[in-house]
Amino acid sequence: MGIYYYFNSFGMIWVVMLSLLVLFVLLWFLTRSGTTKRKAVKVSLCLAGFAAVLVAAGFVLLSDYEEPSRVNITPLQQLGDELLPDYETRQASLEETRFFVSKGRGVYNYEFTYYDRPSAEMTVYVLQSPEEAYDNLLYLPDVREEKIERLSGTVLLYRGDSRMRRDSRGFMFEDLSRRVETYFIIGSTLFSLRETGDAEKIGDTSGEILAMLSETVFTREE
Repeated sequence: MGIYYYFNSFGMIWVVMLSLLVLFVLLWFLTRSGTTKRKAVKVSLCLAGFAAVLVAAGFVLLSDYEEPSRVNITPLQQLGDELLPDYETRQASLEETRFFVSKGRGVYNYEFTYYDRPSAEMTVYVLQSPEEAYDNLLYLPDVREEKIERLSGTVLLYRGDSRMRRDSRGFMFEDLSRRVETYFIIGSTLFSLRETGDAEKIGDTSGEILAMLSETVFTREE
């Protein structure tokens, strides 16, 4: 992973600029002497090399390097066919924590930030029916219908692959971070959980959030 310390979203620009500089110097040096035919061959080789460098650099610098999600979904698997208790009432406990951001009409926003593991954002949509929740799930970024898993009669899950983060504000270390999305439906409530952070720990925070929700919001009161 060490090589990625030097690459960010501007990396490709620097590669192009340096490659052009080297190309011009080589063309000037190689075309100083020789016949017209030999000069043409040298120019062609230089241009081919320049194109090869750009293709290789683009593959390395612009790839997202997708990896399967490592989010622990056990809390969702253990829910079975239970319907989610009234979310708007049960989530009141979250409003008393530092994670709560805002709420609107049927929409709730949370931010989970830590100093020692990736941060995460969660948006919850309380909808009218499971069908409406499913339709909204299909509108979320990068969701592919064939990858949606049915964990039970009332719980659906979409686990997105983790991707390298490409942030123009970062210079070196940002390229070592990853982003992973976990979307799930319980009954008619849609959850959008998005985590960004250290590539080695990506998925840890989402798993902790699912466990926390299972112990509080998802658990029925006796």
